[in-house]
Amino acid sequence: MGFNDDVKAAAEQIKAAPEITIISHIDADGIACEAILSQAISRLGIPVKSVFVRQLEPLTMPQVPSDSSLKIFSDLGAGQQNLLFERGLTEKELVIIDHHVSQPCERQYTQVN
Repeated sequence: MGFNDDVKAAAEQIKAAPEITIISHIDADGIACEAILSQAISRLGIPVKSVFVRQLEPLTMPQVPSDSSLKIFSDLGAGQQNLLFERGLTEKELVIIDHHVSQPCERQYTQVN
């Protein structure tokens, strides 16, 4: 898929979510990405909450809620897809919006990169 197709797939998944949790990197671009996403999602009338992490690693995975919300990983996740897979997250449960190098994974998560 091309970039436009990736954006369209992510947008459709986000619009269909009943609730969303944004898990974002706690640096300048991660905070900016979270702010933009949070505003856009709020305008859709979808409840949204945010979690900031220093990095996505086994020690921080407990901060990712185990609820029914769609998880959007912003400014992280592309290089940690195997960690997300090991956590048991499915393709329907998450979207990755990142600019880092993508890691090969057994699952094809929706990703805009």
